[in-house]
Amino acid sequence: MNKKYLLLFVIALCCFFSRSQAQMYYYLVAPITATYTPVAGTPISVTGTMNDGYATGIPIGFNFYFDGSPTPYTTVDVSTNGFASLGSPLTNSTPANNLTSGLIGPPNSRPIVAPLWDDLDLTAFGGAMSYATTGSAPNRVFTVEWSNVTWPYAASNTSATATLSFEMKFYETTNYIDFIYNNIATSPSTGSQSASIGLAETGNGSFISLNSTGANPATSYATETSTVNGVFVSGTVYHFEYCPPPTLTHSNVTINSFVSTWTPTIAGQYDYAMDSVWTANPVNWIPTTNLTRTFTNLMPNSTYYVYVRSNCGNNHTSPWVIDTIHTLMLPPCLAPLGLTVFGVTYTTADFVWTSVPGAMSYQWVLDQSPVTPFVQGTPTALTYHWATGLQPNTTYYFHLRTDCSWYPTDTSAWETVSFTTMPLPPCPMPTGLYSNNVTNTTADLGWNSQSGIIGWEFALDLVPANPVVGALSTTNSITATGLTSLTQYYLHVRTDCSTYPNDTSGWALYSFITGPDSCTQPTNLQLSFVDQFTAFASWNAAPGAYGYEYLVNQDPNPPTSGGTPTFSTFHSITGLASSTMYYLHVRTVCDTAYYGNNYTQWIVDSFQTQPGLSVSNVVGNGDFIVAAYPNPVSNTATVSIVGTQKGSSALKLMDITGKLIKAIPVDGRERITIDMADLSAGLYLLRYSDDEQSYTLRLTKQ
Repeated sequence: MNKKYLLLFVIALCCFFSRSQAQMYYYLVAPITATYTPVAGTPISVTGTMNDGYATGIPIGFNFYFDGSPTPYTTVDVSTNGFASLGSPLTNSTPANNLTSGLIGPPNSRPIVAPLWDDLDLTAFGGAMSYATTGSAPNRVFTVEWSNVTWPYAASNTSATATLSFEMKFYETTNYIDFIYNNIATSPSTGSQSASIGLAETGNGSFISLNSTGANPATSYATETSTVNGVFVSGTVYHFEYCPPPTLTHSNVTINSFVSTWTPTIAGQYDYAMDSVWTANPVNWIPTTNLTRTFTNLMPNSTYYVYVRSNCGNNHTSPWVIDTIHTLMLPPCLAPLGLTVFGVTYTTADFVWTSVPGAMSYQWVLDQSPVTPFVQGTPTALTYHWATGLQPNTTYYFHLRTDCSWYPTDTSAWETVSFTTMPLPPCPMPTGLYSNNVTNTTADLGWNSQSGIIGWEFALDLVPANPVVGALSTTNSITATGLTSLTQYYLHVRTDCSTYPNDTSGWALYSFITGPDSCTQPTNLQLSFVDQFTAFASWNAAPGAYGYEYLVNQDPNPPTSGGTPTFSTFHSITGLASSTMYYLHVRTVCDTAYYGNNYTQWIVDSFQTQPGLSVSNVVGNGDFIVAAYPNPVSNTATVSIVGTQKGSSALKLMDITGKLIKAIPVDGRERITIDMADLSAGLYLLRYSDDEQSYTLRLTKQ
């Protein structure tokens, strides 16, 4: 036998022995009764007395396998105290019963078979021990009888008669055990009954113990009853059966399967399991009545363990029988031959190789490392491959191996070929850069078209130095907006010939200067703080304005000559006449160092100065008067309006800068109260206005 398989078999066999010794497999069958028949056999002479004596080496007459032991027992030692030993020879009668922790004496006296293990007496009433082997092979029966036993031992010998007789029987082939009892006395003798009835395996703590002398005593594999007492009913039989294991073999081993077969046993029902990891106690097993099982879809060159046991029902099973099987190795997987690379371009390459007979497929890896790949390759059933999307001017390695079957390890060694892609041709620079329609804020820019490229990168800035990157354009013209007038700009353009890094041209450079700003009119002309002699004018700045001109007169028509120049967007108007209509004209001056003077059209607004009264708390004319009192104001001011209000009318309270503080609708009322208690001390303006009239008062807050 192969040494490797021999070692695995020995390991499994040792584990099986350990399992069989660690657990009791005998079990008590349902109640049985039989006619008690005394033994007509060979008397047993004991060492000691028939009160405390023992005998060794009594022949069984056949091979007896206790509890599935792989080693047969051919002799037995017996004690006058109601038990037999299958281990090392007895050296005393051991009247103290203890199935759990071993005999008093050498512990290897186990296994123990105990029909009635207690301090017994076979001297008072003609007690005797005898044995006999009856029947013919393979169904012989070995019997030991303890006859006319006094139980318990009575030191005073006051018992009138023997208590009972009993027998122990061993059965050939089945390895069953029977205890049979015959009651003699109607009551036990004087003394303390404290017996053990059962079987004990080698080692401590492996036993089956009965708890009474009844027809159907309870059994325990965990707790020993060493205090059994009472009277047996004649013909009581305690029948112990052993669930025998099958014999397990295997055949038809391939790379991924094998057949397991086991011999039939009396059980007729079996449990089996298979795993790639050895265990003494399978967890997941499958019940069956079959005697064979084919295992498939296995891994080549792998070790598997098959477990089978008999299932005798009622949770009674045999020990597991373990078989070790090693699947066959895969045949060698041949590497592909003739691997060749050709047709290398900037970005592509072609590969071809010779087919391998029986190959399922091939795997390839394309990378930039000469090292053998550690990963699965891309599968292909072809014998050629076209690689695309490569980088120009780069060295690559094409690795190829054969995939001989679906098994992950059934692949050949890698074959490798290297190559370098062609370098890219120079990328041409753009030409013909130009600018059109240049204004103060925009310009149309462009360059000559090019073919066979993906686009251009461009940058527009204020420096001639080359930029790092630019914006991508797929057209050869752009419109620049948001420029600054009279500014020199630089247009940088380069060609993007492909998507590959660095496949660009050098930067082409072009410069231009934007035009002057447009001349636009001022907007939002406003007049405020109008009194009888002064007014304040303001307007919004015009984009691109060099400055402004303003003119105040009494003519609503645009002035024919220039006005007063200013760079401000406001002006205080003084020296006016009271109760007079004036017109304010304003225009933008567009004047630069590059161009001559030019102007926009005038914008105009009108205002009327207040009547020629001193600035006080009364404004208006004879037909319409607006008055406020008291003035100065402490907390509240009362406004009186006399005359016809024309259209929608309102009062506005403003600070001296013209900021609106309060707006009060008038709507035809002649008297309005204004709360100024929360305002700071100082000068304020109160303006009345309707659709045709406007008057302003000054109010002083104390």
